[in-house]
Amino acid sequence: MFSQIKQRGQTIYTGNKISTIRNKSFPLQSSSGTRKLISSYLFNSVKRWLTLSDANKESWNNFSYSFPYFPISQPDQALMGSQIFIKRNTHQQILNTSSLQFIDSPAPVSLDPDPPEVSIFISTGNLYLSLIFPLSNSYFDCLISLSPPISPGISYVKFKSRIMIKPSNFTQTIDITQIYISKFGRLPVPGNTIIFSIIEMGKYDGIYPYEDNYKIIVT
Repeated sequence: MFSQIKQRGQTIYTGNKISTIRNKSFPLQSSSGTRKLISSYLFNSVKRWLTLSDANKESWNNFSYSFPYFPISQPDQALMGSQIFIKRNTHQQILNTSSLQFIDSPAPVSLDPDPPEVSIFISTGNLYLSLIFPLSNSYFDCLISLSPPISPGISYVKFKSRIMIKPSNFTQTIDITQIYISKFGRLPVPGNTIIFSIIEMGKYDGIYPYEDNYKIIVT
């Protein structure tokens, strides 16, 4: 028999001498607006696919065979051409909110980048994200998501990272204090863990050369 105890920023489940903590962000701002926006981008991409010429649809299907893409969510099954088109053009709308141009036909560029060097640190009360990418951003775009802070000793954490950052330069240190607080209601402290998620994609095609998530300890 489990009971649920709610505290500020956490839900603790107790029962049979077991306590499980789910770390949550403080509910300062609803993310429903963001979800609706992403849903509209997805709808736009599906609608665009339905209006594509047969030749363009065939080019995406052929692309999916030539450059198979296995997303983290389903590593054993490659996406079909229509799925790559919809995913890439949904990301295209996130990246280019002011001047959208759909990628109707893939133009592949061979890319095999190494993972970026990443650090997250506190300095003079502000939170910074340092990025060093091995390739120039003239070849690809990137979306970065970060998780709420995870304290040492937390036995179970369930959350979804949130899209936060679209780097304009691929070697830079970014002050993310305000955007992090707006998403999660608090800053991490040194020793906390943050899940860093990244998706790199070719600027003019459907190639996803690198996609991963890993733990970063705040210093």
